[in-house]
Amino acid sequence: MPLEPGQAATVERVVTRELTADALGNPGVTAFATPFVINLLEHAAHAVMLPHLAPGAATVGTGVDVRHLAATPPACACAPPRSCGRVPTAAAISSRSRRGTTW
Repeated sequence: MPLEPGQAATVERVVTRELTADALGNPGVTAFATPFVINLLEHAAHAVMLPHLAPGAATVGTGVDVRHLAATPPACACAPPRSCGRVPTAAAISSRSRRGTTW
């Protein structure tokens, strides 16, 4: 089955202290660090691609263009959009608190 726009996968991560900029050496910045945002995007892309890969095959990213526009504090859940709008895809990550507030 070919990869087409609209195919979906769900990947979510709750921000912990270990995933903050503070943990990467930016003291006092307790927000989801950009390298971990990119990692979440990689996991989402892999989840969409997995059904299309031959056994033993893998994917690899060749470029990243990310604008990290808002801080996500610890205890909030982050998730890329559920579906691929175009191939190749651009994605936005939304974050929400455990109480359901969206940033």
